[in-house]
Amino acid sequence: MIIEIIEGFFDLIKKEIKMYFEIYKRIFQLFISLNCIELSDLSNISLIIFLTLNIRNYAKKVIVLVWIIKIIVDIINKIIEILEYTQKSEIKK
Repeated sequence: MIIEIIEGFFDLIKKEIKMYFEIYKRIFQLFISLNCIELSDLSNISLIIFLTLNIRNYAKKVIVLVWIIKIIVDIINKIIEILEYTQKSEIKK
């Protein structure tokens, strides 16, 4: 269950990245067709746009994912503690 949630999260990020690159590609095609930009400038511009606009969004998503994983691990650890305590209690009886 946990692995499926994490895989789904990363699938969403991949789809979002593809969507942004498609938008950038179409914008660059428009600029090229209008002779506003040369092909050699595309990689630098796309990198700058990607880093400035999207890095915060992905950083936030990764932070949320790590936070969720930490909560799940804490819950599992508490369950293990409870099970160990109940085992010790049963052994004492």
